Amino acid sequence: MAGTIMVACPPGDVRIQALIESKLPTVFIDAIGTGPHATYVTSDNADGARQITEHLLDLGHRRIARVTGTETDPSGHDRLAGIRQALAARGVPEDPALARRSDWSTDGAYRATLDLLEARADFTAVIAESAADKILFWRSF
Repeated sequence: MAGTIMVACPPGDVRIQALIESKLPTVFIDAIGTGPHATYVTSDNADGARQITEHLLDLGHRRIARVTGTETDPSGHDRLAGIRQALAARGVPEDPALARRSDWSTDGAYRATLDLLEARADFTAVIAESAADKILFWRSF
């Protein structure tokens, strides 16, 4: 039997609704789609972001910058919650001066990172989100 797996579908993509309404078995990854022959799985974005933040804290970082996606996107919202949870659990105050938002595009992330650097924010590590592959990246200095 044939089927399809859809990864990182853009919101409002007409293909999503077409697949949901079709008889073709479909699994959506990190995009919500349910129907008689469709289901989905999602990443635990909050826990992933919490673990990355804890790792950086374990390495001694206390000034962790972040370049996050849009807060209206569920994964962006959940990732920010995970970062905040890890910081709060270790008693590390969140510094709004170390946070930048992006529109999930490469250019948007570049502009947000450039803004962080131009602000001369005193940070020792960066957590940057990616929408293309739903992975959080970190870099320590």
